[in-house]
Amino acid sequence: MIYFKKKVLYCFIAHQKTHKNVLKKINNLIYPAICVVGGSNNYFDGKTLYVDSNDNYDGLPEKVFKALIEITKIDELNNFSHICKLDEDMEIKRLFPQQALRNINYGGNVQYSDGDRFWGMDKFSTNSKFSNNPYEGPFVPWCRGGYGYLISRKAINQIKKITVNFYNEPYEDLLIAKLLHKKNIYPKKIDNLDKYIYSRNHQ
Repeated sequence: MIYFKKKVLYCFIAHQKTHKNVLKKINNLIYPAICVVGGSNNYFDGKTLYVDSNDNYDGLPEKVFKALIEITKIDELNNFSHICKLDEDMEIKRLFPQQALRNINYGGNVQYSDGDRFWGMDKFSTNSKFSNNPYEGPFVPWCRGGYGYLISRKAINQIKKITVNFYNEPYEDLLIAKLLHKKNIYPKKIDNLDKYIYSRNHQ
């Protein structure tokens, strides 16, 4: 059987105020990477993907979901089979092995139990209902966003037409997992994930 080489695009989720610092990091990398920030429209300049979304903490679910969809529409990025979602503080240590990429549509540091329903309450803006109320929606097994995760182009194409009410979704990592769950795509644990991508804030 002939296998086509899988390629990963590293996608750093940033904010307007940290945009320049993240670009400096990307320019020093030997790996293909882009920066994503919120803006007033969707636009890709070759290094930064501006997404029509709230750029605050409570805008993360919309920003990440829309960024994944926009990446699949950009011709110059169509040779990447997987997206690796990273927080802006994260580091890339080495490439994921081809065998892992062939077997993963969605993978990372997987949590199978319910999360903290009060998580991040102090970070939400005052017009978010989660600034004063816990998340009361469902949990499904999900890849914890602070550790970074892989999602394939194939998986993104399965969820990109789903309508999302972002007002009811406080957590980007859980949102992506719930959407994939609807399409029977479940997270796979990547052993020794920190050998490939690493966050000092999540060890």
